Amino acid sequence: MGFFRRQEETHDDLWGILVEKLDVRTFSCDVGADDVEVVSRSGEIVVTADGKLSDLRIPGLEQSGDYAAHAARIDGDFWEVEAHPL
Repeated sequence: MGFFRRQEETHDDLWGILVEKLDVRTFSCDVGADDVEVVSRSGEIVVTADGKLSDLRIPGLEQSGDYAAHAARIDGDFWEVEAHPL
């Protein structure tokens, strides 16, 4: 079983539902923030935690190559993660 997000829209007599599977993870380190972004370009990694530059390292967010990853705390140790190559 996984985690999903449901979005509903209606327009006049038409309606639609979008269901999207979420990438939910837990991290073994103490993050100390509710929102984390990691951007890696040409081997240089920049991390922001709650909008501030940070030296935090989260192995569960790091990937190889150039990428951008975003993690938002859902609740407790559960995080919604989105990652995309650059």
